[in-house]
Amino acid sequence: MRLAGDEIEQLQEDRNDWDRARENDEYVLLLTENSLARATEAPQQAESQIARPVETSGEPSPELDRLTQERDAAQAAAARAEDRLGAMKEDLQGYQRSYHGSSAELNRLRAFQTVSTDDLIRTVRERDTAWADANRLCGSVSDLGTSPLPLSNFCFSH
Repeated sequence: MRLAGDEIEQLQEDRNDWDRARENDEYVLLLTENSLARATEAPQQAESQIARPVETSGEPSPELDRLTQERDAAQAAAARAEDRLGAMKEDLQGYQRSYHGSSAELNRLRAFQTVSTDDLIRTVRERDTAWADANRLCGSVSDLGTSPLPLSNFCFSH
């Protein structure tokens, strides 16, 4: 019984740890998604700025080269952020699966503890009833004036 209680406490601690890790990962995921959104905006802005000088001047400029490099760097950063975001989503899903598994195990152990406690209470009541019956029988044998030798081993107070 104590082992089940200890195991339940350990699972509750594990569940709390998983909750904290999940919340932390959700926060990091949100930050990464925001960063990814900003990173994808930068190439779009760079492309729109690049298109304007080419249309007006007709020949590439150093500004165009710089903007093209910025766009390429922003696209590479966006791709890396997207990869990290995918990995974080997988981690989050793993945490969620573990959380649900731990919750199910915790519920199973709680049910087991409840059943075990009920069984223990029932057994103690049955034992107390049996002791009361045995003592009553010992008293009845004494009242009859017969020798309680066969029952003498049972006529103890508990």
